[in-house]
Amino acid sequence: MKKTLVVLSIITMTVPAVAREFNDIGEWRREMREIRVKEPAAVVVEAPAPVDAKGCALMKLEDVVISRGVFSSDFTVESGGSKIGEIEVNRGGYVIKNGSAIAAKTSGATVIDCSGAVIGSVEELAGSDSSSFAVKNAAGQIIASSGEVDGHSMVLKGTGGMVSVQNNHWLIDSYKVSASGIDARLAAVAVVMNNSALYRRAGERRRDRIGDHPGRGDR
Repeated sequence: MKKTLVVLSIITMTVPAVAREFNDIGEWRREMREIRVKEPAAVVVEAPAPVDAKGCALMKLEDVVISRGVFSSDFTVESGGSKIGEIEVNRGGYVIKNGSAIAAKTSGATVIDCSGAVIGSVEELAGSDSSSFAVKNAAGQIIASSGEVDGHSMVLKGTGGMVSVQNNHWLIDSYKVSASGIDARLAAVAVVMNNSALYRRAGERRRDRIGDHPGRGDR
């Protein structure tokens, strides 16, 4: 005589208690495998970015790494291996953000905060083989400057403080940065401006070499 296995199945929260008839324990196990208990999706709450009195995102540059991937135009700002901000590059302009909150953006050489108030400016004096940079406060006074820069690393220093920028990778654009006494937003703009200058000067040198060694048809 065929035996019938009656099992009371109670699956918490998802399947109501029911009486089921199974021909054997194997059939019951197969039935149980098909049941997927759906757990509530985890709710991820993003902590709001710390802001100043004007509501602009705050960012500190104390031993951070500013870098970007090979195929990216934007930079990330990391501290202790964790992302604390990003610098978006758009048509030569920069937007410094912490999450979705804006810390600053540029308008030409001028750096303004999220409310539109001038923080200061970063100016580049370009030469044929190098550049020098000057950081000015909102009143237009130079608070830090560099010597001639023809590489990834540089130091800007003056009465306002210092910014140290060191090459952090042999291949990708990555820099170890630390700023003291100078607004971190001005320091960040100086870093990405120097990075752009490196590519510009490299392009100029390639064009000069081509001009010095024209193609076979010009010989």
